[in-house]
Parts: sequence; C-alpha cells; structure tokens
Amino acid sequence: DAEQIQQVLVNLTLNALDVMPTGGTLEVVIKRADHGVELSVLDTGPGIAKEMMPRLFEPFRSTKETGVGLGLVISRRIIEEHGGKLDAGNRPNGGACLVLTLAIMMEHAPPLAAFQP
Repeated sequence: DAEQIQQVLVNLTLNALDVMPTGGTLEVVIKRADHGVELSVLDTGPGIAKEMMPRLFEPFRSTKETGVGLGLVISRRIIEEHGGKLDAGNRPNGGACLVLTLAIMMEHAPPLAAFQP
C-alpha cells in the first residue's frame, strides 16, 4: 500500500526534523538490498538516548513534549505488515539512523538501474 509506506516515510522524516530544531542535515539514502530495497533516514541530531533505545518501538514512549509515542510503533507495524522491517540506531559521528527494509516482488520490480546513482 503506497499510501501507508508514504506515511511511514513522512513520519520518519518529521521525527528527524523534530530533533534538529536549530538546523542540521537530513539524509535519505535508498539502495538495492538482497531481494529488496533498503531506505535509511539519517539525521545529525543528538541521536537516540541509550535508555530509550530498547523501548523505542514500544507504545506511548516518547521524548517529545507533545509526542504520544505511537509514530514509530505504527510505522514498524506498517512495514512488518508489508513483509519488511524497521530498525533504529545511532550514527558513529552523532545523529540517528532509521533503516527500513522492504522486499521487492519481482513481477513489480523496476530495473536494477532505477536504484543506482
């Protein structure tokens, strides 16, 4: 469902922008993975707090003042319902990295060249 995947991408992008209120860099990288596509959303914000990491995808866990704590939970559920996975981690030089992996159904897959720079 393209709309649901779009919603996940909007959520991940908005989360990244939220942690960089005074500016920073948001990078979205798409590459072909084994039998699928890997999309990474990277930011130069403060990263994910160590104590938050194990609970990041639990409902009602949020570090935002106005956050409800459902965005990443719903995003992960959507991706898993599409046969993929959503993982999170911190970048070595600061910032967070959320990685979405989806399988490609071969009869609908664009040519490999579509995923190369």
